Amino acid sequence: MFSIVKINEDIGFFKGGVNTGIVKSGRKAVLIDCCDMLSAPYMKKAGIDTVDMVLFTQHRRPNTAGIYSFLESETRIVVPHKEQELFKNVERYWNDPGYRWHLYNFPPSTQILPYSVPVSETVGNGSMVKWEGFAIRVLETPGATEGSLSYIIERDNAKICFCGDLIYDGGRLWDLYSLQRGENVSDYHGFLGNRKKLVASLYKILDEDVDMLVPSRGDAIYNPHETAACLIERLDKLYLNYYSISALNYYKPDYFKEFKDGSSRMEPAAMLKLPDFIIDTGFRSRLVVSGTGDGLLIDCGAVEVVRCIGNMIRKGRVKSIDKCWVTHYHDDHVDYLDRLEKEFRPEIISTKAVEEILKYPERFYLPCLSSATVNRVKGLPHGCRWKWNEFVLTALHFPGQTFYHGGLLVEGYGKKILFAGDSFSPTGIDDYCCGNRNFSGSSRGFRYCIDLIKKYKPDYIINQHQPKPFVYTDEQLVYMDKALMKRYQILEELLPWEHPDFGLDEWWVRVYPYEQEILPGSEAIVNLQFTNHGSQSAKISVQPVLPVGWKTLDSTTITIPEGTCGSNEMDSGSPDISMKICIPVPTNAENKLYIIPFRINWNGKYLGQFRHMLINVKNS
Repeated sequence: MFSIVKINEDIGFFKGGVNTGIVKSGRKAVLIDCCDMLSAPYMKKAGIDTVDMVLFTQHRRPNTAGIYSFLESETRIVVPHKEQELFKNVERYWNDPGYRWHLYNFPPSTQILPYSVPVSETVGNGSMVKWEGFAIRVLETPGATEGSLSYIIERDNAKICFCGDLIYDGGRLWDLYSLQRGENVSDYHGFLGNRKKLVASLYKILDEDVDMLVPSRGDAIYNPHETAACLIERLDKLYLNYYSISALNYYKPDYFKEFKDGSSRMEPAAMLKLPDFIIDTGFRSRLVVSGTGDGLLIDCGAVEVVRCIGNMIRKGRVKSIDKCWVTHYHDDHVDYLDRLEKEFRPEIISTKAVEEILKYPERFYLPCLSSATVNRVKGLPHGCRWKWNEFVLTALHFPGQTFYHGGLLVEGYGKKILFAGDSFSPTGIDDYCCGNRNFSGSSRGFRYCIDLIKKYKPDYIINQHQPKPFVYTDEQLVYMDKALMKRYQILEELLPWEHPDFGLDEWWVRVYPYEQEILPGSEAIVNLQFTNHGSQSAKISVQPVLPVGWKTLDSTTITIPEGTCGSNEMDSGSPDISMKICIPVPTNAENKLYIIPFRINWNGKYLGQFRHMLINVKNS
């Protein structure tokens, strides 16, 4: 699990959760990044008694968590100038609700250190770090994070670059969700948005004519130009594929300016007029009106919808709101469900995948998450079919824009209407954000949704953000399905995992509940939930990293079966497996927020502290 790779007599790296660079002079060393698995015996094995300095490529925990072992020594801590606050003032991040709720802009990510560390020095582009005859040059190389750095060292006629998470060996990337950034849109809409910065950073390093790249993960790269060219080509292929069936072609026609001729883009679907029994209330909601005067509302994310409903009832256009179907958990679809419930008392229904988020949003960490709680909601199983007045309704698990998403098929007056939430548009699919968990492969994610459209053949598809319904031809459904098949092949080449969704699905490991309030002297009970996207079972070991003074817990190991479905709340497919961990909170624990990271080992490969939970200790 942990080894030492020697590049020459003075330079090498520890190969652990991340690659930690070693620059030696006698029994002293400088480290580049700092895996938390480093220990005195391993240092001794590498011939190191003293670490004079640690240089960081970025702020994220797998690269930085080992630094706490050096805080009592005289080790200098050198960090990227643009990310210094994410080392020396992390409490500001953790206590800011703007990084917890209604997230549409994501930097700096959730992989922040749990406690601040003293920063000795900051460096940026063009800085030079001199130590024991070494001159270590610094380049700003954003991509995986906004302030990432690379360090170039020349020794024995070789130029070696420690380049962080810019690349993985074989022309691949460790994950894609790190590139989620917006360009003239919110980060939420910016799938692969940081790829341009990453590519520019690669070219910047290649211009230095380096002989070797040492990335944060994977093996050292001895053919930098060929490997980088391979990665850039794969990213270009993936983005062209993404563009070809993207809903952004509908919402923002000029967004993909680099593809001027539009030759690979799907022809838009025909748009239609709403059936007479459906009213557009505005603000992402629709109202199905029965001949009885009862109403079935779809979503309620704005106060204007509640007011509109009240006006219609007062004017006699609608007798009551009998039900409200919630397509998905995003704040712009749920923020005013509680007020709707108080004023009109509808039965609120959703799929099982959506139900628990509506009831307990604090248990989750997801994009666009609302803090509004909806207690009285009923989650229906996939395929549940029932009669509502003159209509027949069918609840569908519809994992499109987000995994936690439901479709509602409404049949009546000789028409079939599919309320698809935010999952499709006339130009294709709404898969903007890795945090939404858009799975790839056969019968998963959008391909599963396309299969449902083929099966039920709706006459109208309604996206809550679009004024007009639309309908796909058979040819358009085949076009999207083939594009997604091709995308899966590209992802297989690009991501170094058994299944590409490990690098695409940001939440294949989840902490549940993500946040909880605990009294001192009591016990925090948490479940680590695992989605195994692969075709083989996997052995998982997990150990919480607890604050100083708390009882140390041993690691826990379980086996996860192959091909789990993404949730343990689903009524179909192989459910995810949870690992229960009980964390005793000391009686003398202070009243404050504690961040509890978890060390995670997957099938013998240590992945670092890339997940955490929040414990709010409160006396009353």
